[in-house]
Amino acid sequence: MTLLERFSVFFISAIAIGCVSSLSSFDEYYKHFQDNSDYIERERMYPYNETYFDTNIVTPHSSEKGIDPKITWSFPFYGINYPAIWISHYGHIAFSRNKPAKSTPYAKEFPNPDYPKVDDFPFIAPFFERTDFHAQQIPRGEFSKLYYRLLDEDDDVHKDITKGMLKFISRDVVGAIPNLMEFEATKGIVVTWHQVSFTSVTQDINSRPRNSFQLALVTDEKMTFAVINYLQMSWYGAVENGCNPDTGTSQDSNKKCKPANMGMNAGKGRQFTKMPYSENPRMIQLPLIPFAGSNVTGRFYYRVDDDMIITGGCSSDKEIQDDRPLQTVPSFTHMLGGNAIAVSGPCYRHPEKPQCSFDQDDYAGYVMGDDTSMKAYCISPPLTKLNKLNMEVSARAKSISFKSELEVGRFTLQQPQVKVSGGENWLDSTEISLEWDKDAPGFKDQTIKIVLMGYREDGSSYELKKIHTLANDIKNTGKFSFSVDDHQCKNIENVNNPCRLFDIGAFTVWRSSTDVNNPLRMWSHFIPLGWFIKTFSKSDRGSDWAKSKCQAWHSKDIRDRTWRTELDPCPCTIQQAKADFGRFQPDPYCQENNKFPENCARHTEAVHCVRSTQSTKSGAGSHCCYGQDGELLYSGDSLSGSTSDRAHESGKEPYGEPPYIPTLSHAFNEIAPYYLCCVYANNDGLCFDTYMKSRPTADCKNYKPPQTSAVYGDPHFLTWEDVEYTFNGNGEFWLIKTVDSSSNQIELQARLERLHVQGSDDESYFNASGVTAIALKDGGGSQIHIGVNPEKSRKKLQVYVDGVERSFVKDHLWWQDFSGVSIINFDRESESQNNLTVYTVSGVGLQVSYFQPGLLSLVVSAPEKLRNKIQGLLGKWDNDPSNDLMPQNQGGPVNSNNRQQIHFKFGLTWQITDAQTLFQYRMQKNWNYYKRGNFTPSFEIPTGAPDASDICGNDFECKFDYAITRNEALAQITLRSQKRVEEIRSLANSAPKYCSWLAIPMAIKESPIRYYVGSRVIIKGCRSGYKLDGRDEYTCEEVNGEARWSPSVTTECKIEEEAEAQKTALAIAISVPVGVVLILGIILAIVIFCLCRRKMKEKPFDEQKEADIAGSDVIKVVPVVDPKHEISLKPNLHSYSEYDTAGDTTFTSVEISPTTKRKEAANQQNNNSPIQQRKPRPPLINNTPVWSKPPPSEASSEYSVRPVPRSRPDLKTEAQPEAAPKPYPTKFGNGKSQEEPLLNSRPPPLHPKPNKKPRPNLNKSQESLC
Repeated sequence: MTLLERFSVFFISAIAIGCVSSLSSFDEYYKHFQDNSDYIERERMYPYNETYFDTNIVTPHSSEKGIDPKITWSFPFYGINYPAIWISHYGHIAFSRNKPAKSTPYAKEFPNPDYPKVDDFPFIAPFFERTDFHAQQIPRGEFSKLYYRLLDEDDDVHKDITKGMLKFISRDVVGAIPNLMEFEATKGIVVTWHQVSFTSVTQDINSRPRNSFQLALVTDEKMTFAVINYLQMSWYGAVENGCNPDTGTSQDSNKKCKPANMGMNAGKGRQFTKMPYSENPRMIQLPLIPFAGSNVTGRFYYRVDDDMIITGGCSSDKEIQDDRPLQTVPSFTHMLGGNAIAVSGPCYRHPEKPQCSFDQDDYAGYVMGDDTSMKAYCISPPLTKLNKLNMEVSARAKSISFKSELEVGRFTLQQPQVKVSGGENWLDSTEISLEWDKDAPGFKDQTIKIVLMGYREDGSSYELKKIHTLANDIKNTGKFSFSVDDHQCKNIENVNNPCRLFDIGAFTVWRSSTDVNNPLRMWSHFIPLGWFIKTFSKSDRGSDWAKSKCQAWHSKDIRDRTWRTELDPCPCTIQQAKADFGRFQPDPYCQENNKFPENCARHTEAVHCVRSTQSTKSGAGSHCCYGQDGELLYSGDSLSGSTSDRAHESGKEPYGEPPYIPTLSHAFNEIAPYYLCCVYANNDGLCFDTYMKSRPTADCKNYKPPQTSAVYGDPHFLTWEDVEYTFNGNGEFWLIKTVDSSSNQIELQARLERLHVQGSDDESYFNASGVTAIALKDGGGSQIHIGVNPEKSRKKLQVYVDGVERSFVKDHLWWQDFSGVSIINFDRESESQNNLTVYTVSGVGLQVSYFQPGLLSLVVSAPEKLRNKIQGLLGKWDNDPSNDLMPQNQGGPVNSNNRQQIHFKFGLTWQITDAQTLFQYRMQKNWNYYKRGNFTPSFEIPTGAPDASDICGNDFECKFDYAITRNEALAQITLRSQKRVEEIRSLANSAPKYCSWLAIPMAIKESPIRYYVGSRVIIKGCRSGYKLDGRDEYTCEEVNGEARWSPSVTTECKIEEEAEAQKTALAIAISVPVGVVLILGIILAIVIFCLCRRKMKEKPFDEQKEADIAGSDVIKVVPVVDPKHEISLKPNLHSYSEYDTAGDTTFTSVEISPTTKRKEAANQQNNNSPIQQRKPRPPLINNTPVWSKPPPSEASSEYSVRPVPRSRPDLKTEAQPEAAPKPYPTKFGNGKSQEEPLLNSRPPPLHPKPNKKPRPNLNKSQESLC
């Protein structure tokens, strides 16, 4: 620079400084220098040197290797706040937790493979290499310099320049970082390495190549951004790295020159994020490659405050595609699609647009900006699956492309983008209001449309479609309200009428200018559509349209009931539900201490609900809710009861079709019918008889609590069967190993490391160890690694899933589902990541917690089905505590009271091999690294150790930890961990035995309803339309170790019409046979009466003969019927039939019944007159009475007369021998007469019709017909 040029610069600077108070912005101040000969530098580098009040810390004769600039704020970097920094002449800024910052050593590899023996410090390095600041540039005569300038908005000395610079850099950052809508830096620093060379053995120092580069670091103390500029790059390696001593590049093809490192190091051995061109000889071309890192040649942008470094800017350099992954923000989307995924990939020139591919399906993307743009976004498509989605963004006909993976999660696990109010019961609403973020990515200052989407399923098919537009091309104000009456579903005369097809849907806000096939849109949660379809439904189905649709749904739904048999029984109490964290997790929409106003909206009597963590084979799941008393609410007892899910909210792999589609299948199968049957119809009886009956509670009678085990402290182990021991291993070990090859292979490993002595160098250790990481895999699912993050990190736990680091602190990231495993951070409202819950497809649950001094505690829950199938350091689970400490493949169990035997003969046998490890290794560390340095730990409390009774009480483990480590926090954690495990076990096993649900559908039971042994349930009655039939009280009793209802349940609630019909049917069933008997009796009585009357009226047909008889010795037998007597006819015709002495006519003799005798006796007493007893008269043979047996005594009340032939005029009247009596001959169907009793034939008339003439003589055949 000539003297005149230098004078011009200082002159303009003086003018600028003098007029700084009159300048309104840094932009105006900056324009003063545009005509300066150094403007080319100012375009690619932020202004620097003494002109801009920079401080130069290196002079040609100084030996200073860096400086602590003494900042008064903190820089968040890799999740840790650092209050001090060190500016190094080795091309980097290092961060320090302590003030003042110390000089950092030179290193060649990051993270440092020698850590912790050698410090691995955190830094940002535009160019990490040995440099030399003593060279003088020829011919300009300029020396190497290291400038820095602090930027603080509170600086009053140069406040306009400082604020202007902060504003200028902030504007650049917003234009380059994906998904960053606004940012205003308040603090920062600009460091410039000007004209630096490399160390060399050559003498010609002034002729060496030079590099000039810059780092601008700005923050608002929440977010931190780095802007790295490269103005001149002429060399890339030092001599000690094999590079040419004259050029700083490769000497020849036979000797490799290692180029410098460029990137960000997290420190403490965590990770190193490489910049493109790091260790690449092409870095010397950075000032020449257009769009290498952004739309400014030689510039790169990064966001560095979080655990995950976000790359901003863009690149059109094909050769670095593999070194520069596609950056997506967020790295997560929900499955309904329409999300703006901000990306930093290719650079775009107007009117070029990116092409976005999701699993090889192509969609158009959009750029943000009119000219050359660094920021673009893709719109995620609607999906029916979870987990990973392959994503690619390309430009210029895919000549350049960048690839990454996008995580797809459940829609319902994040706050809705569109909030809805005024829904009430979603039927009687008059006005509904919507609200959203008007500045959401892609929506700011855009016109929008409001669209109602509907969803339905039919067998194996599904449909998600637009069914109504509420507003079209309106201004985006972030709010919209509408009258329900103005937006009713209209009748469309075709089979696809949405008014008939859709009962569930969601509001969406579309950006008008996007592709209608895959629009940029924001979603509300799914809501019932009763308000939308009610007018049409009334005209289509009548006033009871909801009932009609409900019954139609119910008749179809109950065809398949097999899914109910797969459900896990609900825990019986809320305590059991909380303790069983492996199989059940809280329902986000109904849980204790939930701040959402709609908490437990469908279960108003519940205070807490849980869902089964995994769906069944058929895609169903248990949903269990608990009342104020902590007892399980049954769907048969309450409209707030626990309703099982036909379609689990999380779906079921491989997803893709009903009812396995996450969120959508659940909304269609659970939410829509609930509102139809239980809300719209306004009929509790219908709700109980349809929806509640179809979604019965998974009865808790057969629920079996899980078993728990734990690891904590020094470390101390608690096995499945309550055996406690201590094992101070060093390496990686099996906690759980499946020994049954027929079951799912659940594997859980722990890394045990020696404890460092705090405040000492890295070589000082306690004679004890602790758990620093665990690794998990369930069958063929994802591989999980959870380890300790560096101290003072906001996120204490570091998580890797299938080798990729994951964060769980954002609202949409707090619950993530992976293959066969899910991870939840219930502290989602904070920035911490200190406690995680993990559950697997096998029902195993883990609660992983961080505690000082950098150790993990672990509580493990396992279901009953794993009994006899798992072993490891957590014990052998087989109901036999004596063999819990069983070595792996060696001998019998170890004595749990001998610490040395536990260590050598049990613990060390469960060490894993290199081939078995599930851990994630970094910094060139491996299985063998953690196995190093086996040591013999302390087995007893050392003599002379301080007493810790005031901390630990009488707890030995707590005292042991304090004696060994002198760490009070560790001792207290041990004590708290013990209590936590005891609490979980107590909760799981505290409930008594329970009877099954008292199965009386539609019954109203007296509160409180309890089903455990000893409880009594009183049935108050039945619901409207039903009538109680049976007893109204039952008691749950334990019989032979099993809880049963006493007495056996027979009570029913019958529909009133059915009850009346049953009574009528019973009356008919009784009255019909009685009536038939009565009618037959009446007929028989009439017949008898008529026969008797006829006989009484019969006249003698031959008076002469009668006179002769009267004068003879023949006794005439005349039947007499006394109306005062009760007459009983006997069925034995042989005993009671006789021939009339006057002819062939037969008659039936009578028996005087005992009743008649009593009546006659009574009459005799009343009338004081004797009753004349009839004497039986024998038949006559040839006018001689003949008895078939000796005549009865006069006291006899029964007699019988055998029939004898009557003498006839046409026969000889001579004495005939006595003949045996014959039965009446009868005729059967074959026409033959058979000698059978006439049991079923009509008896002959007692009296023949009177004839004036004598009856003709009958032959035998005719006689038999009478």
